Amino acid sequence: MKKIIVVTLLLVISATSFSQPATKPVPPVKTDYLKKSKSQKTIAWLLLGGGTAVLAVTLIAEASSVCFGTGCTDHPFPYVVVGLGGAAIVGSIPFFIASSRNKKKSMSLSFKNEMAPQIQKSSFVYKSLPSLTLRISL
Repeated sequence: MKKIIVVTLLLVISATSFSQPATKPVPPVKTDYLKKSKSQKTIAWLLLGGGTAVLAVTLIAEASSVCFGTGCTDHPFPYVVVGLGGAAIVGSIPFFIASSRNKKKSMSLSFKNEMAPQIQKSSFVYKSLPSLTLRISL
C-alpha cells in the first residue's frame, strides 16, 4: 500500500512540475495601447487643469485680500496650496509623455497574416499564419 501511495505521489508531482500552463498570455494589441493612451491623456489633462485652477484661485484670493493695520498675519497655507498646484502641473508632464509613447506603440504594433513556407508530405506549401508585426520607423 505504501508503494502505491509513493508512486502515485511521484507521478502527480512529476506531472504538475513539467506541465505547461493551460492559458498563454495574450500580447497587448492596438486597441489596448489606444485605450491606455486615452486614459493617460485624460489623467494628464485633469492634473494640468486642476493644478492651474488651484493656482489661479489661490493667487486671486491672495491678491484680493487686503490687510489694514497690524491685524494681518502671514499664514503658510497659501504657499502650501500654490506648491500643490505646481506639483500637479509638473506631475501631468509624465502622463503626457507616456500617453504619446503608448499611442506610437499602438501605431507600430499590429496583427497580420503572413504566408510562410511549411513542409507537408516532402514538399513546401505556403500557409497563412497569424503574426505580430512591429514597424520601426527610422
